[in-house]
Parts: sequence; C-alpha cells; structure tokens
Amino acid sequence: MESTTSHLYGSLDMRNKTVEEVYVEMLKPRDGIRLKVQYRPEEFTKAKGLPGDSFYIRALYDRLADMEHELSFKKDDILYVDDTLPQGTFGSWMAWQLDENAQKIQRGQIPSKYV
Repeated sequence: MESTTSHLYGSLDMRNKTVEEVYVEMLKPRDGIRLKVQYRPEEFTKAKGLPGDSFYIRALYDRLADMEHELSFKKDDILYVDDTLPQGTFGSWMAWQLDENAQKIQRGQIPSKYV
C-alpha cells in the first residue's frame, strides 16, 4: 500500500522576498510544492496591477548602456529600482538614476541580480 503522506524536505519563507525572487523560486523544478497562504483580499486589491517591488541600490560598477531604453550609471551611483518584473519579464529591472538630492533624473532598464 502506498503512503499518501508527503514529506517536507525543506521550506522557503517567501515573506520579505521581492516579486522577482518569488518568481525565480517558482520556476525551479520540483516534484511537488505545498503552499501555505492567507486570504487577505484587502492586501490583494492594493497589490493587484502594481509593478514589481521598489528599493534603492548602490551601483558596484560602471555601466554604459548599449541600447536606447537602457540606463547608464557609474560606480557608487544610487539608483531607485521601481519595477523588478517590468511587463512581467524576468532578468532586468527598471530604475531611475538619481541626482545628489535624490531627485529622479532618467529612467531605464538595468540588469537584475539574476543576469
């Protein structure tokens, strides 16, 4: 007789993860997955249709954009990432280059940490 009990070999807490990080985890091959979810319609309504996560980062290298929609930046520039899954695509982020007063100068695409 086969056992219907499933064994949990590891767990991953998705709280405090970016949308892109959750997306990457969901793409990994697995035999099965068990999700623990909480019904929160008010939170879902607020988040539905919004872009991916947003946060500030410091550039660790110089980058010269190759294409018109890409963003150039210099090492130690502070960038404001405002979408980690632009148009639902994986591998790049949309970010703003900021001036010394943290005002947005120019927006463009930058490589994500997964590229």
